[in-house]
Amino acid sequence: PAVLVQLAEVAGDMTAQEVANTLWAVAKLELDPTQREVALPVVLGQLVVVAAGMNAQDVANALWASAKLELDSAQQEVVLPVILDRLHHVVGYMNALDVASTLPILASFGIAAGSVGYLVPLLVKRAQQVVDRMWPNQLASSVCSLAQPSFECDETVGPFLDTVAAKVAREASHWSDEVAAS
Repeated sequence: PAVLVQLAEVAGDMTAQEVANTLWAVAKLELDPTQREVALPVVLGQLVVVAAGMNAQDVANALWASAKLELDSAQQEVVLPVILDRLHHVVGYMNALDVASTLPILASFGIAAGSVGYLVPLLVKRAQQVVDRMWPNQLASSVCSLAQPSFECDETVGPFLDTVAAKVAREASHWSDEVAAS
C-alpha cells in the first residue's frame, strides 16, 4: 500500500513515541510480511536511533509489537538489546498495563535469563508496586508469565505472589463473572 511507502519515507524523522506507536499499529494491522517489509526495516532503524527517548509505554508498545511482528533473528539482534536497555531505565515508571504486558513478552522471547535476566526482578518489584491497579486479567497474565520455564524465580516473586493472593482474596467477590473469567 502507498501508505507504507510514505511511512518508509518519513520514518527517519520520527520521535520515540511515533516509532513505538507506528510499530504497534503495523503489528495491530496484521499486514502480510511482504507488505511490512516496505517500511519495517526503516522504522526499526529509527527505533535504534531514538530509543533513548522512549518512555515506559513506548517500551512496552515496542516490545509487544516486536513479539507480534515475529521479527526475524537479525532484526531481533538489533532491536531487542536497545529496547531492553531502555526498559532498564524506565521500569520504575511503568504502570500496571505496561508491566502486565511486558512480563509475558519477555517470557515469549525467552529473555528471562542470561545477560538480561536482571530485568525480571526489576519488573516483579514494579509489579508489586502497581498490583493494586491491576485488573484480574493483568494479574493472571503476570502470574502465568512467572510460571514459565524461562523465568528463574528469585526472592522478589514470593512477596509479589503473596500480594496478588491478598488482592484476589480482598476483591474477587466484587468482580463480575466476566471480569473474573478474564
